[in-house]
Amino acid sequence: MVMISDEAHHLNAETKKTLTKGEAEEKASWEGTVSEIFGQHPENMLLEFTATVDLSHEAIRSKYHDKILYDYSLRQFREDGYSKDIELRQADLPPDDRMMQAMVLSQYRRKVAEAHGLHCKPVILMKSKTIKESADNEAAFGAMVAGLSSDALDALRAASGGDETLSRAFAYIMDERGLSGPDFARELQGDFGREKVVNVNNPTDLERRQIQLNALEDRDNEIRVIFAVDKLNEGWDVLNLFDIVRLYDTRDGKANKVGKTTMAEAQLIGRGARYFPFMAPDQPEAEREKRKYDNAMDNPLRILEELHYHCSHNPKYIQDIRNALRETGMLDETARTVRLRLKDSFKQTSLYAGEYVWMNDRKKNTRDGVAGLDAYKIEGSFTYPSLMTGRVTEASAFGGGQLTLKPSNKEPVSREFKLADFGKAILSFAMDANDFFHFTSLKTYFPQLASASQFVTSDAYLGDVTVNVRGLLDDLAHLTARQKLDITQYVLHEIESGVKRESVEYIGTKDFKPYPIKDRFTDKILKLRIEGETGLSWTESNVPGLDQIDLSGKDWHAYEDSYGTDQEKHFIKYMHDQEARLRGIYDDFYLLRNEKAVKLYDFDTGRAFEPDFVLFLRKKGQEGSTILQLFIEPKGDQLRPKDDWKQDFLAQVKAQARLETIFQGRDYTILGLPFFNETGQTNTDFKAAFEAEALGA
Repeated sequence: MVMISDEAHHLNAETKKTLTKGEAEEKASWEGTVSEIFGQHPENMLLEFTATVDLSHEAIRSKYHDKILYDYSLRQFREDGYSKDIELRQADLPPDDRMMQAMVLSQYRRKVAEAHGLHCKPVILMKSKTIKESADNEAAFGAMVAGLSSDALDALRAASGGDETLSRAFAYIMDERGLSGPDFARELQGDFGREKVVNVNNPTDLERRQIQLNALEDRDNEIRVIFAVDKLNEGWDVLNLFDIVRLYDTRDGKANKVGKTTMAEAQLIGRGARYFPFMAPDQPEAEREKRKYDNAMDNPLRILEELHYHCSHNPKYIQDIRNALRETGMLDETARTVRLRLKDSFKQTSLYAGEYVWMNDRKKNTRDGVAGLDAYKIEGSFTYPSLMTGRVTEASAFGGGQLTLKPSNKEPVSREFKLADFGKAILSFAMDANDFFHFTSLKTYFPQLASASQFVTSDAYLGDVTVNVRGLLDDLAHLTARQKLDITQYVLHEIESGVKRESVEYIGTKDFKPYPIKDRFTDKILKLRIEGETGLSWTESNVPGLDQIDLSGKDWHAYEDSYGTDQEKHFIKYMHDQEARLRGIYDDFYLLRNEKAVKLYDFDTGRAFEPDFVLFLRKKGQEGSTILQLFIEPKGDQLRPKDDWKQDFLAQVKAQARLETIFQGRDYTILGLPFFNETGQTNTDFKAAFEAEALGA
C-alpha cells in the first residue's frame, strides 16, 4: 500500500507529548488510522508533503531527521523569485479608510494590467478578529462604497501625500488615464458592489461557495472582496490576492516571542504571497511564474509582484509580524531598495544624447541547414539491450552454490542488423505509435524532408541506421515480428532523445541594431539582497583599496554608485588603474553598469545574456569618430562552470557581429572580452584581451 499525504503535519498529533482538543481528534481520525494502515505490511509506503512541519518540536524533529527526502523552504522559494514581495503598509487611519486605500490600490493594479494587455482581477481579503466584527466591517464597507463620492477620493488623495504607492496610483488613474473624480467613484461602486463581495464566516455558506472561492482567477468570476476571520487558513489556493487588510488592532506577542495569532497571520500572508503568473510584454522570454522586476522597482508592472498587508500604525505589532514573517521565511531582512542614478555630467555628454548601444535579437530556428540525422550528432549505430537467452538458474537452499541449467550449449553472440531490413511495415508501425515520428513533427526538425517514406528509406535518415543486438545465435537468426518491433521502437526512442537534446528552438541573430543610449540607460530603483558585497554601496564595501577612490568624482563611471559583487567592484578598480592610459588614447570613455538595459542572445542557442558592463571608448578624428563598444562580465569562480557559454559567446561577437546600419562620420566596432576575475588565469586572459583590443598594445 502506498499512501500520499498532503498537509502531512496533521499526521503528527500522536507524536506530540501533550495534545490540544483538536490534536486529540486528529490523532483518532488521521494519524492513528494512517499509522495502523502503514503498520500492516513492512513494504507499505507513506509519502508526505507539508509546508508547515514543526521541526522545532523535539519529538517531530526526531521522527523526521532521517526521512526528509527534499527540503525546499519558503525562504528559498521566495529568494528564487516564485513569490510576491510583501510590503507592510502601516496607516494611522480608521478601518474604513484602510479599506478604501486597499480598494484604490486594487483598482490601480487592474488598470495597470489592462494597459499592458494582461487579464488580472485583483482580490482583497478583509481580515477581522471575530465573526460579529467581520459582519459589521462588511456592512461598513458596503455603506462606504455605496456613498462613495469624488470628495471622499479627493480627501484620501490629499491625505496620501507621503504615501508613494498610493500617490502613484491616484496619479496614474486620474492624471495619466484622465479619469475624473466622479467617474472614478462610479467605477469603484460598480466594481466593488455588494454582489462582488463575499463573507466566508458561515460554514454552510462557505461549503456552497467553495468552488467560487477556488476559482477567483477565472474571467467570469468577479468577486473582488472577501471578508473572513479564519476560514481560509489552509487549502485555499489563490494567485490573484494582492491586498490583506487587518481590521483590528490587538497583538499577542510577549517578550519578543511571536504569538499564535500573529503566526497564523504570517502564514495567511505566505498563502497570499503566491505569485500571480504573467508574461511580461518587455521580457517575452522571462518565466511566467517568477518575479521579473526586482531590478526595476519603478516599472508599472512591479505592482503585480507585490502583496500589500494593510494594518494600523502599531510599532510593536509591526515588529511582531516582521518576526513571524522572518520565521516563516517570507521576509528578507537583508533586502534593501536603492536608487541607481546616472550622473548629471554623463547625461549632458554628446555620447549619452546622440550615440547608440548595439544589440542583437533572437529568432525562431528554421533549421535550414538540417539535412539528416548527423545534423543532431546522431551517428546512426545503436546497441540494443540483450535479447532474453532462455537460460534458467537455481540455487541450493542450503548454500551449496548456484547451478545453471542450459537449454543448449550455445553462448550469446552479437549481430548487427540494418534497421531498414526489418521491413517497411515494422518501421511504419513503430513510427505511427510515436507522435514524434509523425510527418508534421519530423518536418519541424527536418525541414528538407519530403515525405515519411523518405525518412524510412534515405541513408541520411533511417536508411543507413544499424543496430547491434546480443542474443543466442538461433534467436538472432529467427527474430520474431515482436522482437523486430521492440528493437525498432528502442532505436527510434534513442533517435528522438538525441534530436531533442541537440535541437534548439531559437538562435541569436548576427545582425546588431542600434538603440539610443539615452533610451536604454536610465535611473533605476533596485531591490537588492545583501549577499557578501552585493547590495553594498561603494563606500560600504569591504574590498581593499576602494576607500582610496572617490567614485562619485570619476566622470567615466556613468552611475553615481556601485552596488555590485566583489568582482564587479574589483573590475571598476581595475578601470580606475587604467584611466591614464585610456585618456592617452581616447578622447573620452564611459563605463555603464547594465541593469536590464542591454540583452544579447547567444548565436547558437538563443539564450539570453545581460553582460554586467558596457564600456564605450571614443576617439575623434578629422573625418569623424571611432567608437568601440565592449561587453564585459566580471565572474566569480563559483559561477564559472554553468556560465562558460557566455564567455564563448563573447569571444564570437567581434568576428560574427554585423552592423548593417551606417552613420555618416561614425565608425562603430563591438566586441566581447573574456571574463574578468581578480585572480588566476582568468584575469590573465582578460588583461591580454583588454590590452590588445582597448589599449592597442
